Amino acid sequence: METPQSARYRRILVPIDGSDRSESVLPVATRMAKAHNAQLLLVHVVPQMEIVDESRIPQLRELRDQIDAHNKRNGRGHLDSLRAKFAGDGLAVHAIVVGPGDPRVLLRYIAEEQQADLIVLSSHGRTGLTDACCGSVAEYLAIHAPMPLLLVRPNLVCRFPAPAAGPKDQAGTRTL
Repeated sequence: METPQSARYRRILVPIDGSDRSESVLPVATRMAKAHNAQLLLVHVVPQMEIVDESRIPQLRELRDQIDAHNKRNGRGHLDSLRAKFAGDGLAVHAIVVGPGDPRVLLRYIAEEQQADLIVLSSHGRTGLTDACCGSVAEYLAIHAPMPLLLVRPNLVCRFPAPAAGPKDQAGTRTL
Protein backbone atom coordinates (compact mmCIF):
# COMPACT_ATOMS: atom_id res chain seq x y z
CA MET A 1 0.00 0.00 0.00
CA GLU A 2 1.28 3.46 -0.88
CA THR A 3 2.04 5.82 1.93
CA PRO A 4 1.49 9.58 1.51
CA GLN A 5 5.25 10.01 1.13
CA SER A 6 5.44 7.47 -1.71
CA ALA A 7 2.33 8.65 -3.55
CA ARG A 8 3.66 10.48 -6.59
CA TYR A 9 2.16 12.07 -9.67
CA ARG A 10 3.93 10.95 -12.83
CA ARG A 11 1.85 12.79 -15.44
CA ILE A 12 -0.11 15.98 -14.82
CA LEU A 13 -2.53 17.01 -17.57
CA VAL A 14 -3.34 20.70 -18.05
CA PRO A 15 -6.05 21.66 -20.57
CA ILE A 16 -5.17 24.89 -22.40
CA ASP A 17 -7.91 26.54 -24.46
CA GLY A 18 -5.98 29.70 -25.29
CA SER A 19 -7.63 31.81 -22.61
CA ASP A 20 -5.81 33.57 -19.79
CA ARG A 21 -8.06 31.67 -17.38
CA SER A 22 -6.87 28.28 -18.60
CA GLU A 23 -3.23 29.36 -18.34
CA SER A 24 -3.71 30.77 -14.85
CA VAL A 25 -3.22 27.25 -13.46
CA LEU A 26 0.28 26.85 -14.89
CA PRO A 27 2.13 28.11 -11.77
CA VAL A 28 0.26 25.55 -9.65
CA ALA A 29 0.70 22.72 -12.18
CA THR A 30 4.41 23.40 -12.75
CA ARG A 31 5.08 23.59 -9.02
CA MET A 32 3.39 20.23 -8.53
CA ALA A 33 5.21 18.72 -11.52
CA LYS A 34 8.57 19.84 -10.15
CA ALA A 35 7.77 18.58 -6.65
CA HIS A 36 6.83 15.16 -8.02
CA ASN A 37 9.35 15.06 -10.87
CA ALA A 38 6.33 14.57 -13.14
CA GLN A 39 5.71 15.21 -16.80
CA LEU A 40 3.45 18.12 -17.63
CA LEU A 41 0.99 17.36 -20.44
CA LEU A 42 -0.38 20.53 -22.04
CA VAL A 43 -3.48 19.65 -24.06
CA HIS A 44 -5.38 21.82 -26.51
CA VAL A 45 -8.64 20.57 -28.01
CA VAL A 46 -9.86 22.16 -31.22
CA PRO A 47 -13.61 22.49 -30.68
CA GLN A 48 -16.00 21.01 -33.21
CA MET A 49 -17.56 23.61 -35.49
CA GLU A 50 -21.21 23.11 -36.20
CA ILE A 51 -22.57 23.95 -39.61
CA VAL A 52 -26.27 23.56 -40.10
CA ASP A 53 -27.23 21.78 -43.33
CA GLU A 54 -23.84 21.92 -45.01
CA SER A 55 -25.22 19.72 -47.82
CA ARG A 56 -26.88 22.80 -49.32
CA ILE A 57 -23.55 24.55 -49.83
CA PRO A 58 -20.75 22.04 -50.51
CA GLN A 59 -18.03 24.67 -50.06
CA LEU A 60 -18.91 24.90 -46.36
CA ARG A 61 -17.31 21.51 -45.67
CA GLU A 62 -14.07 22.67 -47.29
CA LEU A 63 -14.21 25.97 -45.39
CA ARG A 64 -14.79 24.11 -42.09
CA ASP A 65 -11.80 21.85 -42.82
CA GLN A 66 -9.61 24.89 -43.52
CA ILE A 67 -10.71 26.57 -40.28
CA ASP A 68 -10.09 23.34 -38.31
CA ALA A 69 -6.58 23.08 -39.81
CA HIS A 70 -5.94 26.75 -38.98
CA ASN A 71 -7.13 26.24 -35.39
CA LYS A 72 -4.91 23.15 -35.02
CA ARG A 73 -1.86 25.09 -36.25
CA ASN A 74 -2.61 27.96 -33.87
CA GLY A 75 -3.16 25.56 -30.96
CA ARG A 76 0.11 23.75 -31.72
CA GLY A 77 1.99 27.05 -32.00
CA HIS A 78 0.58 28.30 -28.72
CA LEU A 79 1.43 25.10 -26.84
CA ASP A 80 4.92 25.08 -28.36
CA SER A 81 5.49 28.65 -27.14
CA LEU A 82 4.31 27.67 -23.64
CA ARG A 83 6.54 24.62 -23.73
CA ALA A 84 9.52 26.78 -24.73
CA LYS A 85 9.00 28.90 -21.59
CA PHE A 86 9.71 25.80 -19.49
CA ALA A 87 12.76 24.72 -21.51
CA GLY A 88 15.33 25.86 -18.94
CA ASP A 89 13.42 24.57 -15.91
CA GLY A 90 14.36 20.92 -16.36
CA LEU A 91 10.67 20.10 -16.55
CA ALA A 92 9.42 17.51 -19.04
CA VAL A 93 6.60 19.24 -20.91
CA HIS A 94 4.66 17.60 -23.73
CA ALA A 95 2.19 19.36 -26.02
CA ILE A 96 -0.84 17.52 -27.39
CA VAL A 97 -3.33 18.96 -29.88
CA VAL A 98 -6.46 16.96 -30.68
CA GLY A 99 -9.75 17.53 -32.38
CA PRO A 100 -11.90 18.82 -33.70
CA GLY A 101 -14.36 17.46 -31.21
CA ASP A 102 -16.08 17.96 -27.89
CA PRO A 103 -13.37 19.22 -25.48
CA ARG A 104 -15.00 17.48 -22.52
CA VAL A 105 -14.97 14.02 -24.07
CA LEU A 106 -11.58 14.41 -25.76
CA LEU A 107 -9.88 15.65 -22.59
CA ARG A 108 -11.16 12.63 -20.68
CA TYR A 109 -9.98 10.35 -23.48
CA ILE A 110 -6.51 11.95 -23.61
CA ALA A 111 -6.19 11.81 -19.81
CA GLU A 112 -6.91 8.09 -19.88
CA GLU A 113 -4.78 7.40 -22.96
CA GLN A 114 -1.79 9.29 -21.54
CA GLN A 115 -2.31 7.67 -18.11
CA ALA A 116 -2.49 11.04 -16.38
CA ASP A 117 -2.42 10.84 -12.60
CA LEU A 118 -3.93 14.28 -12.10
CA ILE A 119 -5.78 16.91 -14.13
CA VAL A 120 -5.14 20.53 -13.14
CA LEU A 121 -7.52 23.01 -14.74
CA SER A 122 -9.14 26.34 -14.26
CA SER A 123 -12.68 26.30 -12.93
CA HIS A 124 -13.59 28.53 -15.88
CA GLY A 125 -12.13 28.59 -19.37
CA ARG A 126 -12.75 30.48 -22.56
CA THR A 127 -16.41 31.34 -21.95
CA GLY A 128 -15.80 32.34 -18.33
CA LEU A 129 -19.42 32.36 -17.23
CA THR A 130 -19.16 34.21 -13.92
CA ASP A 131 -22.58 33.16 -12.63
CA ALA A 132 -21.69 29.45 -12.73
CA CYS A 133 -19.55 27.76 -10.09
CA CYS A 134 -17.48 26.17 -12.87
CA GLY A 135 -17.54 25.77 -16.62
CA SER A 136 -18.97 22.85 -18.55
CA VAL A 137 -15.58 21.25 -19.19
CA ALA A 138 -14.60 21.40 -15.51
CA GLU A 139 -18.01 20.07 -14.47
CA TYR A 140 -17.86 17.18 -16.95
CA LEU A 141 -14.35 16.18 -15.90
CA ALA A 142 -15.24 16.43 -12.20
CA ILE A 143 -18.00 13.89 -12.81
CA HIS A 144 -16.41 11.62 -15.45
CA ALA A 145 -12.62 11.70 -15.11
CA PRO A 146 -11.26 8.53 -13.52
CA MET A 147 -8.33 10.36 -11.92
CA PRO A 148 -8.14 13.21 -9.39
CA LEU A 149 -8.96 16.69 -10.58
CA LEU A 150 -7.63 19.93 -9.14
CA LEU A 151 -9.84 22.91 -9.98
CA VAL A 152 -8.12 26.27 -9.62
CA ARG A 153 -10.15 29.46 -9.46
CA PRO A 154 -8.80 31.88 -12.06
CA ASN A 155 -9.01 34.90 -9.73
CA LEU A 156 -6.25 33.48 -7.54
CA VAL A 157 -2.72 34.59 -8.35
CA CYS A 158 -0.18 32.13 -6.99
CA ARG A 159 3.43 32.94 -6.29
CA PHE A 160 5.74 30.32 -4.87
CA PRO A 161 6.88 30.01 -2.19
CA ALA A 162 3.54 31.19 -0.86
CA PRO A 163 3.57 34.11 1.56
CA ALA A 164 0.74 34.46 4.06
CA ALA A 165 -2.59 35.12 2.32
CA GLY A 166 -3.17 38.83 1.94
CA PRO A 167 -6.32 40.86 1.54
CA LYS A 168 -7.99 41.26 -1.83
CA ASP A 169 -6.63 44.00 -4.03
CA GLN A 170 -8.78 46.38 -6.06
CA ALA A 171 -9.17 43.83 -8.89
CA GLY A 172 -10.66 41.29 -6.48
CA THR A 173 -7.61 39.04 -6.81
CA ARG A 174 -6.24 37.28 -3.78
CA THR A 175 -2.55 36.57 -3.67
CA LEU A 176 -1.38 33.35 -2.08
